[in-house]
Amino acid sequence: AVVSTQSTGEGCCFTDFTDFVPEKNVKFVVGAFDPYFNYAKMAKAFIYIRECGAQYIATNLDLRFNVSKERIIPGTGSVIAGLTESLGVKPIVLGKPSPLMYEMIS
Repeated sequence: AVVSTQSTGEGCCFTDFTDFVPEKNVKFVVGAFDPYFNYAKMAKAFIYIRECGAQYIATNLDLRFNVSKERIIPGTGSVIAGLTESLGVKPIVLGKPSPLMYEMIS
């Protein structure tokens, strides 16, 4: 399942999640940089991991991202931290600085 990175502009409410039916055969949830991240995406990822047994993967745990010399914004790790804390489960980190990335390459 792909939780889209495009924003629809529509709001969501908690009843949206009681009626949510996860797609079958979803094996992985991958957390990566998403400038359109929102609560609905986080809730769906949570459901896939907790209820469907999808593996939780992160591309990196960088808390901040330098967009220029003067500006820093929240990084992928900021989003991952919220999901990790709510799940009580740590992701498999495939990107920097994970040794797993280097092991897979060599």
